[in-house]
Amino acid sequence: MKEKISVTLAQMDPSLENKEANLEKMQSWIERAAREESDLIVFPEMSLTGYSLRDHVFALSEPIPGDSVRKLEEITIENDLYVIFGMPEMSELKGVIYNSAVILGPQGYIGKYRKQFLPTHGPFEELRYFRPGPVPKVFETSIGTIGLQICFDAFLPEVSRFLAVEGADILVNISAAPAIGKAHSRWGRASFETIIPARAMENTVFFVYVNLVGIENNVLFCGGSEIAAPNGEQIVKAKYDEEDFLTVKLDLSKIQKTRRSFTFLTHIRPELYDRISDRIRKF
Repeated sequence: MKEKISVTLAQMDPSLENKEANLEKMQSWIERAAREESDLIVFPEMSLTGYSLRDHVFALSEPIPGDSVRKLEEITIENDLYVIFGMPEMSELKGVIYNSAVILGPQGYIGKYRKQFLPTHGPFEELRYFRPGPVPKVFETSIGTIGLQICFDAFLPEVSRFLAVEGADILVNISAAPAIGKAHSRWGRASFETIIPARAMENTVFFVYVNLVGIENNVLFCGGSEIAAPNGEQIVKAKYDEEDFLTVKLDLSKIQKTRRSFTFLTHIRPELYDRISDRIRKF
């Protein structure tokens, strides 16, 4: 495993319902990341199609791997790096769709993650269209062990803790977080700015967060992508409300060094989780 890696935040404004245009933009950004000698480029949630698809999601979803994944797989192999992006996935059971993240590498397709927690409030309608994913897994790569999650999953701390205990060095959260009016915009931004360093610090891992930008069906997605270090410190922050492209170097040796003093994982008590599970089953 490489000790120092370069990660690119590809804060993208996708063309809604236009996979061809989005694939072209993603290819351009992947090639740019390769020129900057990036090891990993991360695109937002639903970057292949845009987020606000509503009933069009059924026609735009694809199997994983399918045509779009295969196209990006070729581009990824040609550019010799890792790529993470989001898309609507048509499952093996036709008509059942997942909000999924795909990870590709220098040797091709690696795997997928299906979103666990589907918000259905305010501008969100995810339970109307998507099925919750199964228990996640981590992906061992030459640049470290990566755990994937999508947007709202970050608000449920058990997702990040599970992935960390499974051995993740880097948690990657791809997101489509909106800003709804000025007051809600400030609250929404502040909430992610609070939980991202918290998830990084409480699990002593790197946390990579990449958010969508642009306006879709009168919903503004606010950007503000960032990376937090294992001690919770902010390493890099993208712009709000516009596309951004940032590449930063991460020193993975900081994980072990941080865990010498931030001993949160040492203090995990399984009996507390058992008690929580017992209580929840009674609800």
